[in-house]
Amino acid sequence: MLCVKGSVARIAETNFWIMSTDEFLIYDFEQQGPFWHLCTPGDLGGLLFREANDFVYGMNLVAHAAALHESVDIYTFVIMNNHLHFVLRGEEEDCIAFFNFISKRLKRYLSLQERVSDFNGFGCKLFAIKDLYYMRNVIAYINRNAYVANTSYTPYNYSWGTSPYFFNPLCEMIIFTPLSGFSVRQLRSIFFTRNVDFPDSFKFFDGYVLPSSYCKIDRAEQFFRSPNNYFHLLSRQVESYAFIAREIGDRVTYTDDELFSVAVSLSRKEYEVKKISELDKEQKIAVATKLHFNYNATNKQLKRVLRLDEVVLDSLFPTSKRTSGCVSGSTPGCVSGKK
Repeated sequence: MLCVKGSVARIAETNFWIMSTDEFLIYDFEQQGPFWHLCTPGDLGGLLFREANDFVYGMNLVAHAAALHESVDIYTFVIMNNHLHFVLRGEEEDCIAFFNFISKRLKRYLSLQERVSDFNGFGCKLFAIKDLYYMRNVIAYINRNAYVANTSYTPYNYSWGTSPYFFNPLCEMIIFTPLSGFSVRQLRSIFFTRNVDFPDSFKFFDGYVLPSSYCKIDRAEQFFRSPNNYFHLLSRQVESYAFIAREIGDRVTYTDDELFSVAVSLSRKEYEVKKISELDKEQKIAVATKLHFNYNATNKQLKRVLRLDEVVLDSLFPTSKRTSGCVSGSTPGCVSGKK
């Protein structure tokens, strides 16, 4: 993958093109598209993905959607506890159909888990990506979501998305299982569907389809001048993405992912339990108090993360009138945010 960028740079520098690298990349960008940033709300009534099994299902659901919607290309994506981000290429109606499939199947999965209430308010917004520089920032914004929310992650160790595969030649060394390595029964169990007519290109690792076997990561990489250009954008401060955050409804505050991680850490340190669900009511209230005063958690966030009654939270923190901190704001349905 790394050699691609060198090739682009060399082509751009030849007298044949008489272009700067960026001019060449802008030209290349304009020949493709349309491109979209699709995001879902981060202020739902619950967490969509709680355990590793949920995330594995989410990864396979994205692969399933990609296989059924061949007119839509995925350039990058990330799955967080309570929201999703995608960069897509395709016609608007095709991208909406792609999302609606994910939405329908996810609701069914949560129903089977008796967690359909966590789905309330789930929808999406589509924002047109009309220039190369905005495309670069959106890709970096999405790929940095996980490790900005949780400092224990890096761009390479958050499995639930495409970030680990960008400019990473080590991905070529992953020992995978091909689609042919699974029986029909196993594939039905993996994808929660009877129709298992999937592309032979699907490669599996740790129970899910590798994004590199169905996403256009190499094309996304080619929008950057070099790996250094990509990592420079990836390492910027959150404030550098204020425009994107405002556009999609992001708030500069602690996310559910951050608060969930802190709550788990507090539970382990102070009560020696591994899961928040193992805390009793008084212990949850104690954790809620620390999250509220030390991490600016709102009552709605505390309700989602700790599963505490909202009436109890309102009596504990009656002056908390801030709106829920979120990574993506949206309303139900899929709303176009054309610029």
